Amino acid sequence: MAGSIEKRGENTYRLVVSTGKNLDGSRAKRTKTIHGTRKDAEIALA
Repeated sequence: MAGSIEKRGENTYRLVVSTGKNLDGSRAKRTKTIHGTRKDAEIALA
């Protein structure tokens, strides 16, 4: 599963995980916002 971390604010990160493709062929993804350090975001993504 491919995932990435985007910095959104001073202590806020967005996790984005690819979940495959939709029926129309477009990319499906899930997002979640984490408040804390980048290390916290890396642990949540794992």
